[in-house]
Amino acid sequence: MNRDTAVARWYRRIDPRCFADQSPTYTGDEVRRLIDPSSDDPTGRAMPVLSVATATNDWLPMIRDRYRQGLGAIVDRLPTVLALYRQGVSLDEMRDRFGGWSTWRYERALDVACDGIARRLNRG
Repeated sequence: MNRDTAVARWYRRIDPRCFADQSPTYTGDEVRRLIDPSSDDPTGRAMPVLSVATATNDWLPMIRDRYRQGLGAIVDRLPTVLALYRQGVSLDEMRDRFGGWSTWRYERALDVACDGIARRLNRG
């Protein structure tokens, strides 16, 4: 028997899902694009993203501590920042509303939130 075939059969016995057709994984960039209010998603991948985004207790624990330390107090407002972004509020308006010198914190906060959502979606 071919070695590759034997390995494939062994893996199939351990976890039959390993060769099943699975949907492609989500990335933080894709989640950010799908959350964008001007996004028009013909693939239907936006629905699961929006479902997970509304359930903040599912994706907030996925954010790593080192990112929490880097963002500071804005971590507590990640769901608000995400909701405002979804409504079409610009990063400049968020900076004016919450304070800060630049929009970098809010850009980074959105990236961290989208990465957490993607991690939760990929976990299943």
